[in-house]
Amino acid sequence: MSRLIIGGSAGSVALPYVEKTAGKDKRKIQVNKFKVALVLLVVLLVAALTIGTLRVARASSALSGRWAGTAFADPAFDLNSDGVAARIFNMTTYGQFATMEGVIDSALLSIGSCAPGALELQAFGSVTFRDRTGDSLFTEVPANAPHLCFDPANPAEVISVNITGGTGAYANATGTGSLNVHDIVRLVVPANLPPFGVVPAPTLVDSHGEFTLNLQ
Repeated sequence: MSRLIIGGSAGSVALPYVEKTAGKDKRKIQVNKFKVALVLLVVLLVAALTIGTLRVARASSALSGRWAGTAFADPAFDLNSDGVAARIFNMTTYGQFATMEGVIDSALLSIGSCAPGALELQAFGSVTFRDRTGDSLFTEVPANAPHLCFDPANPAEVISVNITGGTGAYANATGTGSLNVHDIVRLVVPANLPPFGVVPAPTLVDSHGEFTLNLQ
Protein backbone atom coordinates (compact mmCIF):
# COMPACT_ATOMS: atom_id res chain seq x y z
CA MET A 1 0.00 0.00 0.00
CA SER A 2 1.46 3.40 -0.96
CA ARG A 3 1.64 5.97 1.85
CA LEU A 4 2.56 9.61 2.10
CA ILE A 5 5.42 10.13 4.69
CA ILE A 6 5.25 13.42 6.62
CA GLY A 7 8.06 14.51 9.03
CA GLY A 8 11.48 13.03 9.85
CA SER A 9 12.41 9.48 10.42
CA ALA A 10 11.61 9.65 14.15
CA GLY A 11 8.25 11.37 13.96
CA SER A 12 7.01 10.41 10.57
CA VAL A 13 3.31 9.87 9.88
CA ALA A 14 2.01 7.68 7.02
CA LEU A 15 -1.31 8.66 5.35
CA PRO A 16 -3.22 6.21 3.12
CA TYR A 17 -3.93 8.86 0.41
CA VAL A 18 -4.13 6.34 -2.43
CA GLU A 19 -7.10 4.60 -0.85
CA LYS A 20 -8.88 7.95 -0.36
CA THR A 21 -8.26 8.91 -3.99
CA ALA A 22 -9.43 5.53 -5.23
CA GLY A 23 -12.62 5.85 -3.19
CA LYS A 24 -13.38 9.24 -4.73
CA ASP A 25 -12.77 7.88 -8.24
CA LYS A 26 -15.09 4.96 -7.58
CA ARG A 27 -17.86 7.30 -6.43
CA LYS A 28 -17.39 9.42 -9.57
CA ILE A 29 -17.68 6.35 -11.77
CA GLN A 30 -20.87 5.29 -10.01
CA VAL A 31 -22.36 8.78 -10.40
CA ASN A 32 -21.45 8.83 -14.12
CA LYS A 33 -23.03 5.40 -14.63
CA PHE A 34 -26.21 6.62 -12.97
CA LYS A 35 -26.30 9.71 -15.21
CA VAL A 36 -25.83 7.58 -18.34
CA ALA A 37 -28.56 5.19 -17.25
CA LEU A 38 -30.89 8.13 -16.55
CA VAL A 39 -30.24 9.62 -20.01
CA LEU A 40 -30.89 6.27 -21.69
CA LEU A 41 -34.14 5.89 -19.76
CA VAL A 42 -35.31 9.35 -20.87
CA VAL A 43 -34.42 8.55 -24.51
CA LEU A 44 -36.34 5.28 -24.38
CA LEU A 45 -39.38 6.97 -22.84
CA VAL A 46 -39.38 9.70 -25.50
CA ALA A 47 -39.04 7.11 -28.27
CA ALA A 48 -41.90 5.03 -26.84
CA LEU A 49 -44.16 8.08 -26.55
CA THR A 50 -43.31 9.17 -30.10
CA ILE A 51 -44.03 5.74 -31.57
CA GLY A 52 -47.25 5.51 -29.58
CA THR A 53 -48.35 8.93 -30.82
CA LEU A 54 -47.62 7.99 -34.42
CA ARG A 55 -49.51 4.73 -34.08
CA VAL A 56 -52.54 6.45 -32.57
CA ALA A 57 -52.47 9.01 -35.37
CA ARG A 58 -52.29 6.26 -37.97
CA ALA A 59 -55.00 4.24 -36.26
CA SER A 60 -57.61 7.01 -36.36
CA SER A 61 -57.16 9.16 -39.42
CA ALA A 62 -57.79 9.58 -43.13
CA LEU A 63 -55.02 8.15 -45.27
CA SER A 64 -54.69 8.95 -48.95
CA GLY A 65 -52.30 8.36 -51.81
CA ARG A 66 -52.07 7.09 -55.34
CA TRP A 67 -50.86 3.99 -57.14
CA ALA A 68 -49.53 2.86 -60.50
CA GLY A 69 -48.77 -0.55 -61.91
CA THR A 70 -50.04 -3.49 -63.92
CA ALA A 71 -52.77 -6.04 -63.22
CA PHE A 72 -52.80 -9.49 -64.83
CA ALA A 73 -55.63 -11.96 -65.29
CA ASP A 74 -54.93 -15.12 -63.28
CA PRO A 75 -57.08 -18.22 -64.07
CA ALA A 76 -56.49 -19.41 -60.49
CA PHE A 77 -58.87 -16.66 -59.31
CA ASP A 78 -62.50 -16.38 -60.41
CA LEU A 79 -64.30 -14.74 -57.50
CA ASN A 80 -67.80 -14.80 -59.03
CA SER A 81 -67.51 -18.09 -60.97
CA ASP A 82 -68.39 -16.58 -64.34
CA GLY A 83 -65.51 -18.24 -66.16
CA VAL A 84 -63.51 -15.00 -66.50
CA ALA A 85 -60.24 -14.76 -64.58
CA ALA A 86 -59.86 -12.10 -61.92
CA ARG A 87 -56.99 -9.59 -62.02
CA ILE A 88 -54.15 -9.84 -59.52
CA PHE A 89 -51.69 -7.04 -58.80
CA ASN A 90 -48.82 -5.85 -56.63
CA MET A 91 -48.33 -2.17 -57.31
CA THR A 92 -46.27 0.72 -56.01
CA THR A 93 -48.12 3.36 -54.03
CA TYR A 94 -47.18 6.92 -53.13
CA GLY A 95 -48.11 8.48 -49.79
CA GLN A 96 -48.70 6.72 -46.48
CA PHE A 97 -48.21 3.25 -47.98
CA ALA A 98 -45.45 1.66 -50.03
CA THR A 99 -47.38 -1.04 -51.91
CA MET A 100 -50.87 -2.34 -52.53
CA GLU A 101 -51.60 -5.89 -53.58
CA GLY A 102 -54.65 -8.06 -54.04
CA VAL A 103 -57.20 -9.43 -56.46
CA ILE A 104 -60.16 -7.72 -58.11
CA ASP A 105 -62.91 -9.38 -60.16
CA SER A 106 -66.10 -8.06 -61.72
CA ALA A 107 -69.43 -9.37 -62.94
CA LEU A 108 -71.04 -7.91 -66.05
CA LEU A 109 -74.58 -6.74 -65.22
CA SER A 110 -75.60 -4.73 -68.27
CA ILE A 111 -74.29 -3.00 -71.39
CA GLY A 112 -75.23 0.59 -72.17
CA SER A 113 -77.64 1.05 -69.26
CA CYS A 114 -75.42 3.24 -67.01
CA ALA A 115 -74.01 5.24 -69.96
CA PRO A 116 -73.92 4.80 -73.74
CA GLY A 117 -71.41 2.10 -74.62
CA ALA A 118 -70.45 1.57 -70.96
CA LEU A 119 -70.46 -1.63 -68.95
CA GLU A 120 -72.29 -1.88 -65.62
CA LEU A 121 -70.14 -4.02 -63.35
CA GLN A 122 -70.28 -5.43 -59.84
CA ALA A 123 -66.85 -5.54 -58.24
CA PHE A 124 -65.46 -8.28 -55.97
CA GLY A 125 -62.12 -8.69 -54.23
CA SER A 126 -59.70 -7.51 -51.60
CA VAL A 127 -56.74 -5.16 -51.39
CA THR A 128 -53.91 -5.09 -48.85
CA PHE A 129 -51.98 -1.87 -48.26
CA ARG A 130 -48.51 -2.21 -46.75
CA ASP A 131 -46.59 0.72 -45.26
CA ARG A 132 -42.84 1.26 -45.07
CA THR A 133 -42.56 -0.32 -41.62
CA GLY A 134 -44.11 -3.58 -42.87
CA ASP A 135 -47.50 -3.06 -41.18
CA SER A 136 -50.48 -4.01 -43.35
CA LEU A 137 -54.02 -2.70 -43.69
CA PHE A 138 -56.68 -5.08 -45.05
CA THR A 139 -59.65 -3.99 -47.16
CA GLU A 140 -62.32 -5.78 -49.15
CA VAL A 141 -65.12 -4.84 -51.53
CA PRO A 142 -68.44 -5.30 -49.69
CA ALA A 143 -71.30 -7.18 -51.31
CA ASN A 144 -73.47 -4.04 -51.26
CA ALA A 145 -70.87 -1.79 -52.90
CA PRO A 146 -72.24 0.56 -55.59
CA HIS A 147 -71.98 -0.83 -59.11
CA LEU A 148 -69.31 0.47 -61.47
CA CYS A 149 -69.94 2.15 -64.81
CA PHE A 150 -66.93 1.32 -66.96
CA ASP A 151 -66.56 3.45 -70.07
CA PRO A 152 -63.61 2.12 -72.13
CA ALA A 153 -63.23 5.55 -73.77
CA ASN A 154 -63.02 7.36 -70.41
CA PRO A 155 -62.12 4.92 -67.61
CA ALA A 156 -62.92 6.49 -64.23
CA GLU A 157 -64.65 4.23 -61.70
CA VAL A 158 -64.88 4.38 -57.92
CA ILE A 159 -64.62 1.11 -55.98
CA SER A 160 -65.89 1.25 -52.39
CA VAL A 161 -64.07 -0.83 -49.77
CA ASN A 162 -64.43 -1.70 -46.12
CA ILE A 163 -61.42 -1.81 -43.79
CA THR A 164 -61.33 -5.22 -42.12
CA GLY A 165 -58.25 -5.09 -39.90
CA GLY A 166 -54.52 -5.30 -40.30
CA THR A 167 -51.22 -5.91 -38.57
CA GLY A 168 -49.05 -3.78 -36.30
CA ALA A 169 -50.36 -0.22 -36.15
CA TYR A 170 -53.48 -1.26 -38.08
CA ALA A 171 -54.48 -4.26 -35.97
CA ASN A 172 -58.26 -4.33 -35.42
CA ALA A 173 -58.70 -1.27 -37.67
CA THR A 174 -62.13 -0.58 -39.13
CA GLY A 175 -63.53 2.01 -41.49
CA THR A 176 -64.34 2.62 -45.13
CA GLY A 177 -62.51 3.83 -48.19
CA SER A 178 -62.61 4.36 -51.92
CA LEU A 179 -60.38 3.59 -54.89
CA ASN A 180 -60.63 6.01 -57.80
CA VAL A 181 -59.65 3.75 -60.68
CA HIS A 182 -58.31 4.84 -64.08
CA ASP A 183 -57.58 1.53 -65.80
CA ILE A 184 -56.48 1.16 -69.40
CA VAL A 185 -57.08 -2.31 -70.86
CA ARG A 186 -54.11 -3.43 -72.94
CA LEU A 187 -54.97 -7.04 -73.80
CA VAL A 188 -58.29 -8.90 -73.96
CA VAL A 189 -59.53 -12.40 -74.76
CA PRO A 190 -63.04 -13.35 -75.94
CA ALA A 191 -65.32 -14.67 -73.20
CA ASN A 192 -68.83 -16.07 -73.51
CA LEU A 193 -71.03 -14.43 -70.88
CA PRO A 194 -74.73 -15.31 -71.20
CA PRO A 195 -76.99 -13.51 -71.91
CA PHE A 196 -74.57 -11.04 -73.47
CA GLY A 197 -72.78 -13.49 -75.75
CA VAL A 198 -69.09 -13.12 -76.51
CA VAL A 199 -67.49 -10.08 -74.89
CA PRO A 200 -63.85 -8.97 -74.48
CA ALA A 201 -62.39 -9.94 -71.09
CA PRO A 202 -59.30 -8.02 -69.92
CA THR A 203 -56.10 -9.98 -69.33
CA LEU A 204 -53.58 -7.13 -69.03
CA VAL A 205 -54.45 -3.76 -67.49
CA ASP A 206 -52.38 -0.65 -66.88
CA SER A 207 -53.79 0.57 -63.58
CA HIS A 208 -53.39 3.86 -61.79
CA GLY A 209 -55.54 5.95 -59.48
CA GLU A 210 -56.02 7.46 -56.06
CA PHE A 211 -57.21 5.98 -52.77
CA THR A 212 -58.70 7.39 -49.60
CA LEU A 213 -58.99 5.27 -46.44
CA ASN A 214 -60.91 6.53 -43.39
CA LEU A 215 -59.72 4.64 -40.33
CA GLN A 216 -61.88 4.56 -37.21
